[in-house]
Amino acid sequence: MKKICRKLVLLLAISCCFICSVQAEGETLPSPPPVIQEEIGDKKIGSPIYVEATAYSIEGRTASGRWTIEDRTIAAGPDLEFGTVVYIPEFKTERNHGYFVVEDRGGAIGEGKIDIYMSSLSEARCFGRKNIQIYIFK
Repeated sequence: MKKICRKLVLLLAISCCFICSVQAEGETLPSPPPVIQEEIGDKKIGSPIYVEATAYSIEGRTASGRWTIEDRTIAAGPDLEFGTVVYIPEFKTERNHGYFVVEDRGGAIGEGKIDIYMSSLSEARCFGRKNIQIYIFK
């Protein structure tokens, strides 16, 4: 029984990775946000920043007191305030068009790192650890 369960979990993870990589044909994508030259600390709003991104799937209240919501919640270090809007081009085909809100913190999430909330563990594992480009908005 355990072997069958492990095989099913592996099959689900592989399927998720395949589905995550498929893009709908003929879909129009929003263009990247314009570059705005306003600053938050040492970060310019609208300028691209490269970060290490991971994903998590622990549902519940965030450090800001809000509930985790897929396609909205991300965890970031204290260099990004709660409520900061972050555009992630890699998610531009999702229902949020790539826009997330910093609502959580994490013990291993410091400057230059973000953690994206996903509703399922298989999606989070499929996402893995990546260096991605983000844009910061207020």
